[in-house]
Amino acid sequence: MVQPNTSRATRRLVAAPELMRSGNQLTMPRLDGAGTRRFPLVESVYSAFVEAVFAEGPYPVNALLVYYTNPFFSAPSPQKFREAFSNREIPFLVSFSPFMDDTTAMADLVLPDHTYLERLQLDVPIAGAGIPVLALRQPVVEPLYDTRNTGDVLIQVAKAMGGPVSAAFPWAGYEEAMRSTLGGVAQAASLSEEELWGKLLDEGVWSGGAYEYGNPARTYRTPSGKFEFVSSLMRGKLAAVAAAEGIGMDELAAGLGIEARGEKVFMPHYESPAPAGGGEDFPLYLNVYKTMMHAEGRGANQPWLQESYGVQLNEFWGPWAEINPETAREYGVRDGEMIWLESTTGKIAVKARVLDGATPGVVNMPLEYGHVAGGRWADHLGVNPNEIAVVLNDRLSGVVSRSALRVRVYGVHT
Repeated sequence: MVQPNTSRATRRLVAAPELMRSGNQLTMPRLDGAGTRRFPLVESVYSAFVEAVFAEGPYPVNALLVYYTNPFFSAPSPQKFREAFSNREIPFLVSFSPFMDDTTAMADLVLPDHTYLERLQLDVPIAGAGIPVLALRQPVVEPLYDTRNTGDVLIQVAKAMGGPVSAAFPWAGYEEAMRSTLGGVAQAASLSEEELWGKLLDEGVWSGGAYEYGNPARTYRTPSGKFEFVSSLMRGKLAAVAAAEGIGMDELAAGLGIEARGEKVFMPHYESPAPAGGGEDFPLYLNVYKTMMHAEGRGANQPWLQESYGVQLNEFWGPWAEINPETAREYGVRDGEMIWLESTTGKIAVKARVLDGATPGVVNMPLEYGHVAGGRWADHLGVNPNEIAVVLNDRLSGVVSRSALRVRVYGVHT
């Protein structure tokens, strides 16, 4: 366990507003605007968090807890996160990462979690199988170092705070908290909670059975139970937000940048892409992608993964930018030379690789290089394309439009 940086940890924290009671839960307004007129259809918009920090609304942030993520590197425009921290907009940072990374290196307090081979954790796969699936990650080795499950830490902290916060965390530990969430799944599976837990321990996974073809009730999870050309779910959610904000539906649509009006808003239709900035001065699109060796964002600290990171181009231990031959000729780019990728927010130097498979007018660049802290295999190796990104959110889904960045290219020695 790493001790806090006392020079930062002892500075005054901004007093937090009182927690509001909602039934049996403690609630506060979200910082990212999810569920409001800004992002009405989503539950979380992480990329809008740092913007809210600088805007000081709806309340100041006095602490940031980071679990298995590295926003000082992986967020679009990560320099904004670093600026918020260095300027003391975020006065206290806690990282639960088991590995050193760009964010953890700046933390006031590091409380490392177990690695994936050491921890117990429910795992809900990304939807796509057509049936419900629940898995249980189980430890196969004892923790090698002085690490703890983040859930156990948060429960202990909540109990130490006392009052309604402690009451909201009634469990003895993280395993008990996990098991308390299985009641609905057990009921759907026609099992007792003990039987479901035993099945997860023995088999590692539970699924809702085979996919039922030709069952409309299972296929169309819509309020009407039918295929909907007009989304009643979207209409209902937007109507609720408009009513809460005291505005009309057309005003809400305009604020979201939606061109359509009336019922067309809730139907499949074409909308003009949001401008990514730059215009004719930045004629190419930058597509940042992850190779198979990205390893969920932690591939840079593994030498074997670095040795095989770019097998399609025989590129290892450093980034590259893939450019179509036609585009390369148009902008005077030669294979293997160093070029500048420049956006409206800055520029980075990277090796150019001319590749027939690249789409004309698009520059492709892998993510995982450019760490400033991540261990000896990752530190100061290459450049991070996120450093020149522009934060552009889709207002309905909240997703960052990572492929909308416009750039220009030219030789480093041009």
